[in-house]
Amino acid sequence: MNPDAIRQLQNSLNARGLKVPVSGILDQATMSAMNQAVSSSVASNPRLTQISGINSPDAIVNAYMTNDWTGVSDISGKPFSQKDQEQAFAQSERALAPAFKAQTAYDEAVVADTLQSDQNAFGDFLSSEAEGFKDNKIAQDQNAADQGILFSGSRYQKLNDLKQTYEDRQRQQREAVSGDIGTTARNFQYKYGNEGASRLSDYYNLGQGNVYNPQSAQNGVTSTSRLSSVYNPSDYKFQGTAVTANKAAAQQRAGGLLSNKANKLSMTGYKTQY
Repeated sequence: MNPDAIRQLQNSLNARGLKVPVSGILDQATMSAMNQAVSSSVASNPRLTQISGINSPDAIVNAYMTNDWTGVSDISGKPFSQKDQEQAFAQSERALAPAFKAQTAYDEAVVADTLQSDQNAFGDFLSSEAEGFKDNKIAQDQNAADQGILFSGSRYQKLNDLKQTYEDRQRQQREAVSGDIGTTARNFQYKYGNEGASRLSDYYNLGQGNVYNPQSAQNGVTSTSRLSSVYNPSDYKFQGTAVTANKAAAQQRAGGLLSNKANKLSMTGYKTQY
């Protein structure tokens, strides 16, 4: 502070009733009077009370003189309303929605292809088994006819054993494919939640199967087409890690929007600070 500035300060202190000589020298009397004036101002001004403990006196004086409060910290600022927060979050969700929808659609298509492949593989297995059973049954019938034992007990036993073999293989294959479908579906549900898993419900059906009847005069195989789900999304209550992460990203983005708004408001003056 130059002498002129000090004399201006001393005149200001005298105008407040604090008697100091106007000498242009920052002496002890002037310092004591200035500290008394600051203490009195802090005590009578709630706003100063809020910021005086976390900012230097120089920063506070400079803010008052220039009306630039960007360098003054405020731990008791005005909170944003619930409406402000909801609007910021909605804006953030809209901004993130295209990327999230694209990623969801891609992941869903990959899973749908995998589940469809499992279903098709089981269908191919059933077709192959049906042909194999027919060939085995024809071979056994022909062998029994050649030996003249079409109606013997041993022939019936062999046919029943043949039926049991094919039924066991079908059950084992169904269990294996059901397990693969369940694992794929559950992993997708864990990532995209119950709603995402429900959209793929058509791919959880594995009800078709072969019914083997070695006693039939025909080929001995009929196909069932009753739909049966091998995976039930309602058994789990997943919110979805990807869904939760997207919401967290939207909340973080909303916080940034509110922070930007607060920074802009703080530049307009003391009364509109956030």
